[in-house]
Amino acid sequence: MKFNFFRKNNYRGKISYYSASCISALLILVNTACADEWNFHVAPYAWLAGVDGDLSARGRSVSFDQSFSDLVSDVNVGVMGRFEATNNEFILTSDIVYIDLGSEQSVGSETLRADMKETILELGGGYHIGTFSLGECGSPTLAFDMLAGARYFNLNATIKGPFGRDPSNDLNYWEPYIGPRLVLAFNEKWSTALRTDIGGFGLGNDPGTSWQLTAGVKYQATKLVDIGLGYKFLNIYDLDRRDASADIKMAGLIMGVGFSF
Repeated sequence: MKFNFFRKNNYRGKISYYSASCISALLILVNTACADEWNFHVAPYAWLAGVDGDLSARGRSVSFDQSFSDLVSDVNVGVMGRFEATNNEFILTSDIVYIDLGSEQSVGSETLRADMKETILELGGGYHIGTFSLGECGSPTLAFDMLAGARYFNLNATIKGPFGRDPSNDLNYWEPYIGPRLVLAFNEKWSTALRTDIGGFGLGNDPGTSWQLTAGVKYQATKLVDIGLGYKFLNIYDLDRRDASADIKMAGLIMGVGFSF
C-alpha cells in the first residue's frame, strides 16, 4: 500500500471541511437526544502492532517488516485510547492513536535511519439499529450499530543518512469513514465485538482509501470496569504524491481496560 505526503496548502481546506461536517453531525445527535440520559465509556488501551511497509523521500527508501517484539526497542512514545457516549439509539465516538518510533537499516554501504511519528484521530457518531435475541431466554443477543465520521491522519517521517541529506515530509489529511459494528453478548459478563469501516474514497484532495478491522472479546469484571482483548488491522493505500511516499500496514493485538460512568 502506498502513502504519499501532501503539501500543506493542499490539506488545510480539507481539514476545515471535514472538521466542520463532523462537528455539525455530532451536535445534531446531541441535540436530538438531549432529553435522555447519556452513558459514557473510556478505554485506554495498548495496540501491540507490527509494521509492514516502505518509506521514501526524494530518492531514498527504507523498508519496514517488523513484528511488535521487533519494534519494542524502537518505540519512543505510544498513547492510545477510546471514548464513547451512548444515549438510547445515538452514539458518539472518538479514538486516538499516537506512536513515535525509529528504525535503522543498512542499504549497501549506507546506514539509513527512519524516524516516524504517526497520529490517527477519529471523531464520529452512529445509530443503534437494534438488539436482537438469539436465544429462547433472551440470551445471547446481537446488537447492530452503524458508525460514521471523520478520521485524521498525521504522519511525519524523516530519513537520515550520510552526505548531509535528511529528507523529511508530512502527510496530513482528514477523510470520511463509514462502517458497521456487531456486538454479540453471550451473557452479562462476556461479549465479543466486530467493527469494520472503509474511508477516504478518493474524495477531493484525499488521494486514497483506508480499511480498518477490529475484533475482540470483553469481560465485564464489575458494573463499572471491563477488560478487553482483541486484534486490530489498519490498511491505508493508493496514496500517491510528489517527492515522498510511504507504504505501511499496522496490525496486532489490542488490550485495555474500560471504565463506565
